Amino acid sequence: MASPQQSRIQSYLEKNKIGPLFEELMTKLITETPDHPIPFLIDHLQTKQDSPGKLHRAFSGSAALW
Repeated sequence: MASPQQSRIQSYLEKNKIGPLFEELMTKLITETPDHPIPFLIDHLQTKQDSPGKLHRAFSGSAALW
């Protein structure tokens, strides 16, 4: 049985779609293999902040890459 803290953490991760976000970031790194991954990820996250609907669209298509 999960502790109250574990339940809060799990709820937070699900509510904010953290798992799909990290999967998307890993997929972008694997497919684009940027020379400078940290600035690449920062840029990608800043782009997502401007368009929150992109996460769902990108994640739904990324499963085939795994």
